Amino acid sequence: MTVNHHPAERRFVVALPEGEAVLEYLLEPGGIMNILSTLVPAPARGRGTGGQLAQAALEHARAEGWRVIPSCGFVRTWMSNHPEFGPLLVS
Repeated sequence: MTVNHHPAERRFVVALPEGEAVLEYLLEPGGIMNILSTLVPAPARGRGTGGQLAQAALEHARAEGWRVIPSCGFVRTWMSNHPEFGPLLVS
């Protein structure tokens, strides 16, 4: 499964047979990535696609030196289960 970043659209995308899985974000002043939503087509849920989107977005944020606000509940929960991304959180 390949995660593609579309920076102009502020989204990470995985093309699936069931449709697109998408993580959307805003880039706020001061280098803050606000992750707004993660959407996976219902028939494709439970296969780890959302986690792959979250990981790709967070790895990108880390590489860019950005901090993260996980406004998306899924990403907030995912991050709590992956403490290696905790330092990215805006406190």
